[in-house]
Amino acid sequence: MQDEVCAWYRWIGQAMREVQRGSSGVESAVVRLVNGLIDQSIHWMVSDLHLEPMEGGMRIRYRRDGILQEDARKLPKNIEAAVVSRIKVMAGMDIAQRQRPQDGHIRYEQDGQKALDIRVASMPVICGEMMVLRFMNLEDEMLKVAELGFSETNQQKFEMLIHAPAGLLVICGPMNSGKTSSLYAALELAKLPEYAGK
Repeated sequence: MQDEVCAWYRWIGQAMREVQRGSSGVESAVVRLVNGLIDQSIHWMVSDLHLEPMEGGMRIRYRRDGILQEDARKLPKNIEAAVVSRIKVMAGMDIAQRQRPQDGHIRYEQDGQKALDIRVASMPVICGEMMVLRFMNLEDEMLKVAELGFSETNQQKFEMLIHAPAGLLVICGPMNSGKTSSLYAALELAKLPEYAGK
């Protein structure tokens, strides 16, 4: 833990010097800082990482077990733009566009072992740009439609809608209610050979 704290403050200092000098690169301190934030989020098994610009610096919050927890550390104001730009580059977003919301995604491999899909959303706010990173483990086994917890009647209706030749199926609900799991289960069922011609 002490090593992580030391590395954090070392990266912050290096990132501030880089921003002042205008230098950067593949192994820059900003890159290491962003990777460190993502690696730490994965290590803590959080579902979301929120980076929120405030007057005194960028607030860092983690959603764990459905509860947002604030990190005592903040990113200094003068490296906010560099951190946001780095995340946007990783997510394939337009770094020049700061006045409208954007969405992107990052396929992130931690130490070449764990593949994650990170959904990224940016939103302009009063003090800058807010970023929200949502973590999904691509190696977790996805649920099947039968495992979603539908009643038998609702499962039959859901499967009928999945295999309808036309139409629109809207899946909505609060955070962590199972929207993405339902969509992946539906996609998995739709590509089964017995439904290929339907």
